[in-house]
Amino acid sequence: MKQLIKLTLLITVVLFSTTIFGQGIKGKIIDADIKEGIVGASVSIENTSYSTSTDLQGNFSIKLPKGDYKMTVKFSGYDKKTISVVVPASSIATLPDISLEEATGTTDDEILISVGSRVTEGRGKNEGTAPVDVISSEQLQSFGQMDLNQILHFLVPAFNSNRQSGSDVSDHVDPTSLRGLGPDQTLVLLNGKRYHQSAVIGVYGTRGRGNTGTDLNSIPVASIDHIEILRDGAAAQYGSDAIAGVINVVLKTSTKELSGNINTGLYGAGDGLMVNPSVNYGLKIGEKGFLNLTGEVLSKAKTLRKADAQFLDTNGQSGRTLFGDASYLNSSIYLNSEINLSEKTKFYSTGGFNFRSTDAQGFTVLANSPSNVTSVFPNGYEPRVASDISDVNLTLGLRTKTNNGWEIDLYNTYGRNGVSLKALNVLNPSQVLNKANYQTSFDAGGYNLSQNTSGLTFTKNFEKVLSGLNLSLGSEFRTDSYNIIGGEEASWKRYDDKGIKANGGAQNLPGIRPENVVQASRTNFGIYGDLEANITKSWLIATSLRYENYSDFGGTLIGKIASRITISDILSIRGAFSSGFRAPSLAQVYYGGIINDLITDENGDEQYVKRLIANNKSDIAKAYGVPSLKQEQSLSGSLGLVLQPSTNFSVALDGYTVSVTNRMVLTGNFPALNQTITDAFKKLDVISAAGFFNALDTQTYGLDLVANYTTPIGAGTLTSSLAFNYNDIVINKINVSPGLEGQEDLFLDRRQRSLVTYAAPKFKVHGLFDYKINKISAGLRLTGFSSIDFVDYYLANDKPNHYDPKFTTDLLLGYELSKNMTFMLNGSNIFNVYPSKQNPVDTETGGMYEAVQMGFGGSSYSMRLKLKF
Repeated sequence: MKQLIKLTLLITVVLFSTTIFGQGIKGKIIDADIKEGIVGASVSIENTSYSTSTDLQGNFSIKLPKGDYKMTVKFSGYDKKTISVVVPASSIATLPDISLEEATGTTDDEILISVGSRVTEGRGKNEGTAPVDVISSEQLQSFGQMDLNQILHFLVPAFNSNRQSGSDVSDHVDPTSLRGLGPDQTLVLLNGKRYHQSAVIGVYGTRGRGNTGTDLNSIPVASIDHIEILRDGAAAQYGSDAIAGVINVVLKTSTKELSGNINTGLYGAGDGLMVNPSVNYGLKIGEKGFLNLTGEVLSKAKTLRKADAQFLDTNGQSGRTLFGDASYLNSSIYLNSEINLSEKTKFYSTGGFNFRSTDAQGFTVLANSPSNVTSVFPNGYEPRVASDISDVNLTLGLRTKTNNGWEIDLYNTYGRNGVSLKALNVLNPSQVLNKANYQTSFDAGGYNLSQNTSGLTFTKNFEKVLSGLNLSLGSEFRTDSYNIIGGEEASWKRYDDKGIKANGGAQNLPGIRPENVVQASRTNFGIYGDLEANITKSWLIATSLRYENYSDFGGTLIGKIASRITISDILSIRGAFSSGFRAPSLAQVYYGGIINDLITDENGDEQYVKRLIANNKSDIAKAYGVPSLKQEQSLSGSLGLVLQPSTNFSVALDGYTVSVTNRMVLTGNFPALNQTITDAFKKLDVISAAGFFNALDTQTYGLDLVANYTTPIGAGTLTSSLAFNYNDIVINKINVSPGLEGQEDLFLDRRQRSLVTYAAPKFKVHGLFDYKINKISAGLRLTGFSSIDFVDYYLANDKPNHYDPKFTTDLLLGYELSKNMTFMLNGSNIFNVYPSKQNPVDTETGGMYEAVQMGFGGSSYSMRLKLKF
């Protein structure tokens, strides 16, 4: 009660003081080049709670008590400026025009974030109602990682992504996880607009099994100004998928600058050569418009990590000879543009094209395997899976501002991801033995997914209501399409022209059969409203309400309420509670096919068998009693505090919980339970079936800690940060259909459950130290991973495979050769740390390591030449 009285008195004092000050400052923020006012620039008084933003002409005013202050001005795309101001007694001081220079790069402290709020001028990363990680372009291109998934994996503790191996298509698109939830439970935005998902769905034993995520590696790192990661449920604000949070990738807007990077690196084992050239150029269009273009190529060779001698059999084999990362060539062209059509109206466009070709090793086929014909491969063979992945994204939009202050945003976003697959260096044994001609490479088919979203948003800031109120109303209409493309006949068919029985189809990657070819689509209409009210200068309340209706499963209504209270100049408390949902993806509804699985028979020999993944609407799914998929539903809550005793030191601590019901996963493998299923299995030449099901109710508990400190040391500056995430997922309930009661251990066996509960380490910590002095920069990064227990692949061991806690160490050394050129040396995981070794027979990958913690690449070293003109 005493605390409540103190808080009430504090709010009253703040309200009273803002009404009695008859003195203050006013002025105008202008563009340094064109001398015109900047709309929406943030103006704040350091070490106080006083702040405002500029109006349509760039003007601002702040009422303040008499005194000397430091005033900071920020606006996205411009360099931050801090000046000294003096407030006289009983009068308003008029400042000279304050000019901002266009930024050539941004740091996370200079960035005004847009994710999590529709306030048009943006907020600082610690000024909202929920935690947001901000990663600047400089941070993205500092250490040795080169693809976006790996960069974020070693920068953000709550984000996890591991390269896969031996997982067929998942080797080509890395699954990701935010706060330990599934790849499809995080929404990705590009410049604030929904970014489409990948056409790939995980069907092997990877994290996110049965999920379709977003391929972040399709976005070139060189095109990115900064990334905002909202660690909070936000489906009520942004729609389906935003259960774990939102990742907003913001592209560069710089002009009059040509920048480039030439990166190359190699693993300590001597393989995995990486080459990564990129170029970015921005030019002005008219007085205020711009066009920013990026081209980037990332090439990576394969890695090979052999099993130790203790795990080899008498023939010197370990089940999979070529275990390691796939090779790929990833090429991108991206643009970001804005053109002023009039003083208040802008046309904008964002997007690009990405193409990636990937080659991954499969599991070794021994000479005596039923999957081999010795007349073709006397010693067996090493099959490969190759893919061509094309990705297109384009947003076109108009923004305008009416005379009465409404900001209107009309836009259309189209995205498409296409994957074509080939099985290489492999056989269809039935073709070899029954046909005159045979082949060793096959077109296995592919997948296409596209999304088209049209939206209209109205936003207005009512400055004179309370201490400021922002209202946003909008609607979106989206069309989703999903296609499964059949493989060539020999990739899936079992031939018996000569009556010789043998395995059919491409043995490592069976092609897509005609009956699994699909062309499906659906529509979704959503309306929403966001209201953010500054009840006082110290108390912010934000609410959201959203209704969405899907053509294939109906509608849902969700909401969110969040608040932030500034207790003092240095301490704030924030919290949020929201409901959310995720609609089943079209891939989860319509995907069906046959996969090869490696098993050990009763004689101890390994051989391939075929397993069916049943389409959710198929007759086999109905025979098992599997119902139609329905939406996942979630409840999220968070509570945290932000401590910022000075401009160079801040600490944010947030606890959270996420409850998900009807969570969709791919089930375990079931034998035939009746004659109908037995007949279907015989026709398809499979031994079991799995399917997609709303199988789980889960609960997540977690804690995030982020601390930042900057201080001068000698003639240089030390920037340090500590970030920590603790995340624990508990399965509350397994939902079994009536037709499968009593089959819980098959429905979702111990290993499948461990893929859910250990989608991410229980805890992960980053420590970063960056020192800059004159032309020299040096960096040290430590990343710690908790232990992980994984149930072994064959479910044979009572104890799971245990992975000990591990730490990796990265080093950076840079030197500014000239005003236009900087050279950098990087060492990643310099002590060559690997996960704990396991018997390859017991792992999903067929190697000594699962795809966990820091991955199985070991140390790597790279050099980077940064150019800027």
